[in-house]
Amino acid sequence: MIISDDKKYIFIAVPKTGTSSITDLLLNSDRSAKRNTVSIGEKIIQTNEHITAKNLRNILGDNWKEYYTFGFVRNPLDRLVSFYFFYKEGRVAQRIIEGESVKFRARFHHIMAKYITMFLWRYLYFGKDCSYYLCDENNIIVDKVYSFKNIRTELKGLFNRIGLDESVVDDMKKMNPTEHKHYLEYYGNISRKIIGFKYRRDYKNFSIYF
Repeated sequence: MIISDDKKYIFIAVPKTGTSSITDLLLNSDRSAKRNTVSIGEKIIQTNEHITAKNLRNILGDNWKEYYTFGFVRNPLDRLVSFYFFYKEGRVAQRIIEGESVKFRARFHHIMAKYITMFLWRYLYFGKDCSYYLCDENNIIVDKVYSFKNIRTELKGLFNRIGLDESVVDDMKKMNPTEHKHYLEYYGNISRKIIGFKYRRDYKNFSIYF
C-alpha cells in the first residue's frame, strides 16, 4: 500500500498485478509517498503491504473520502500462471535457496509449485481474488480500477491524474520477473471454464479490464 497525504492518493497493492514495479515507481517519483504507513493526527499506524481497501477504509474513516483510491487488476488466468512461476522459481524460490527466512505459507506454495505441474496446481491453489482487495461485500470501493494488461499506458494516465511526471513510466523496471509462455498456452477450453467459475467474482467485477 502506498499513500500520499500531499497529493491525496492511495494505491491498494493487489498481489501479482505489477505491484512491486508500481510501488517502486511511486516511491521514486513522489517524495511525499509513504509505504504501509498511515498517519491520523499524531497517530501512526503500520499496515500490511497488501491491506485491503475495506480494511484501510475502516482505519481512515471519513478521511478515506479525501483520497483518490486505486488498484490494478489482472485476468485470473494470467495471474495464476504468474503466481505459479513466482512460487516455483521466482523470488520465493531464490530466498529459500539462499537460506533466508520465508513464511510457512510461501514455503508451502513453493513446494507445491516445485513438485506439482501447472495442470494440477491451478486447481489446487486458492489465492485471494482481486475483488478481495478492492471490494467490500457487494461493490468496488476504490475510485479507479486500472488494467495490468495495458500497464504502461494505464500508469501514464494515473501519473497524469495524481500530478506526477508520466515520462518516468517509460523507464519502469520489471520487478520479480519470471519466464514462461503466454498464459493462454497453459489452458484448454475446459480448464478456462473451471478457472472462470473459480474466480467468477473477478469476472463479474472486472471483466472489462481483462
